[in-house]
Amino acid sequence: MKVRWFGHSCFRLTTGSGVRIVTDPYDPTVGTLPADLAADIVTVSHQHFDHNYTAAVKGKYETFTGPGAHRVGEVKVTGIHSWHDEQMGAKRGPNTIFVIEADGLRICHMGDLGAIPGKEELTELGDMDYVMVPVGGTYTLDPSGADRLIGLIDPKVVVPMHYGMRPGLEKLMPVSRFIEGKDNVIHAAPGEHDMEKPAKKPGRPAYLLLRP
Repeated sequence: MKVRWFGHSCFRLTTGSGVRIVTDPYDPTVGTLPADLAADIVTVSHQHFDHNYTAAVKGKYETFTGPGAHRVGEVKVTGIHSWHDEQMGAKRGPNTIFVIEADGLRICHMGDLGAIPGKEELTELGDMDYVMVPVGGTYTLDPSGADRLIGLIDPKVVVPMHYGMRPGLEKLMPVSRFIEGKDNVIHAAPGEHDMEKPAKKPGRPAYLLLRP
């Protein structure tokens, strides 16, 4: 499988057979997505402008916006309920975590997760190969909250997202606040990155920093 990050929380995953999954496309006030961005599946974690701009995505695709299990060809997509804030959605509403399974990988996109999921949701997440985690704070988990979540789910590879940059929201914390003091950090080149089945030592994930 290949992954390309377009900044903020928007990724495109492409399976070995060519199925394209786009996550949380953002509107033009956040940045400019490629004019030829196309998908077979689009996931939307919540209905905010910087995550739900499906008009930017071309093609005949299926859109998943909430909890539930779905299958498109060989791709399984499972939505898991969570909250956008620590007041059970009172400030910013619900958020859907998506688990994507294809090519022998389990990949989790946390959306705008603002509170640590409960025990039932953590159990449903299961073992993770790759997990995309918001780390910029203000609207989502901050670096310490992201670290706490990572300790609970013990993924093999962590991909930070939703931090201060362009495209994105510049007032969020920079990714340097999250990776400070961490080893096992992989700096990927811009463009597509191969996602292979990762190996890891228990309790010690790799941190993959993608570049748009």
